[in-house]
Amino acid sequence: MYGISKDLTVDENNRFDGGIHSGVIIEKISYENAKKDGTGKDVLAFHFKGAKGETFRHVEWPVESSDDKAESKVANMSKRIKHILSKFVAEDSIVVGNVATFQEYANEIIRIAGNNYNGKTFEIKLLFDDRGNLGFPKYVGFIAKDAGTLKISATEKITKAAPTSTDEMSNFVPEAF
Repeated sequence: MYGISKDLTVDENNRFDGGIHSGVIIEKISYENAKKDGTGKDVLAFHFKGAKGETFRHVEWPVESSDDKAESKVANMSKRIKHILSKFVAEDSIVVGNVATFQEYANEIIRIAGNNYNGKTFEIKLLFDDRGNLGFPKYVGFIAKDAGTLKISATEKITKAAPTSTDEMSNFVPEAF
């Protein structure tokens, strides 16, 4: 039942590193479960693929209406999404009416995007946060139509910080695939 054969290959280069990446495509935009096993929340996901087969999934989460910062969180999410969409859809077409649910919102984003991203390449900026997670910065300026457009500032982290103590290593949990 279990085993490892001689011809089993391990592709360790299928994920992006921190930094600027050119020649990136959007494979799909979908409304999907955050976890592969289906036990997470449903999210709006943007799937990116690099020139060497690297992958990155940017997700936007539903905002709880009971959150006292819900309005600003939704506004910031909308700015990030519009920033992505504006690279392949005319800005005056990026309009979503006041919908009641996150699923309706995600479906509208997917409808607006259509397949307009097919055949287009982008430049993206990926940074590490304080917890060592790789992702887009929280502010706009993380995707561009043209290579050479994005820059890394001196304060942005493009390498993952190493654990500083053995206690941190004992609590280390590898990222789920």
